[in-house]
Amino acid sequence: MPAPALIFLISTSFLLRFTCWIGPGFCLQSLTIYDVGLISSFGVSYVEGIRTGNLTAVASVHPGVPPLGMILTGIGITTIGPYIGQLEAGLLVPITFSTATIIPIYLTLRRYSSRAAILASALIAFDPYLIQYSTAYLDAIGTFFAATATYYMLSQSPRGWLWKTALFGGLASLTKLTYVIFMAALIFLAAYSR
Repeated sequence: MPAPALIFLISTSFLLRFTCWIGPGFCLQSLTIYDVGLISSFGVSYVEGIRTGNLTAVASVHPGVPPLGMILTGIGITTIGPYIGQLEAGLLVPITFSTATIIPIYLTLRRYSSRAAILASALIAFDPYLIQYSTAYLDAIGTFFAATATYYMLSQSPRGWLWKTALFGGLASLTKLTYVIFMAALIFLAAYSR
């Protein structure tokens, strides 16, 4: 198992994304971050409502998408924001999930070829397009959950692959509704493979 190569890819990928968007933020001058204010404010509202136990406040947030991605962003902002800034803390969440997507991609492809797994992981780590859109709040988070669900579905290990696939697929769907379509296709493939 080429663990050093995977650790290098994950570390370098995170460093690239962090340098691009947070510190020193080279990409902030020339690239666009979508929905930064909207997702951040909804996330903070969700977390504040949950923290105070005010379910009316939680229910009054109407972002038009499922709440999981915004809640995770709100948690990042409320816990790390006072130390590194609200914008930076909000961006750290999707950047972390974008980087973590390397892991299920690597694990999925490793079953077929270690070289293919490293190559695919390197493509995800260094693709400029994926670095730019690593700040797409809901997409980066949902993609991590969808890739993890795919890994568990394809592994079909005798120990709980179905509930793990359902769990991560559900988390992807709770991040963005478009992942419901992906999960339907994944369920179809799982049923067809049986």
